[in-house]
This record gives sequence, C-alpha cells and structure tokens, in this order.
Amino acid sequence: MNPNLIWISWLVLFGILETIGLVTKRREDTLSERTRAWFKTATPAGRIIFGVTWAAFSLWYFLHILFQ
Repeated sequence: MNPNLIWISWLVLFGILETIGLVTKRREDTLSERTRAWFKTATPAGRIIFGVTWAAFSLWYFLHILFQ
C-alpha cells in the first residue's frame, strides 16, 4: 500500500475526529483535552512531564527532518 495514502488517510481521520469533538463541544473529545488528561497537566508534575516530553519530541523531530 502507498505510504502517502496511509498518512493522508490518518490525517483525514484525525481531522474528522477533531472536528466532531469541536462541534459537539463535549468535554474531553479533542486531542488537546485528551492530552491534558493523559499528562495530568492540572498538576505541577504533569506540566513538567508534558513540557519535557514535548520539548524532547520537538527537538528529535527537528533534527530527524533536517539531518537525516
């Protein structure tokens, strides 16, 4: 199967799910709301863990795209 088709399908599915979450306005339907729940960002430890995880991922992806 074509990798581009797989990634486009995944992005379309994400867009549909996120749009449904935004339109229905139910709590915890969007990716940002789920992320807050998963990382428990209402707590100081959760904020630190999320921040470190996000920074590490961002740095890895930046280096991965530009230097590989």
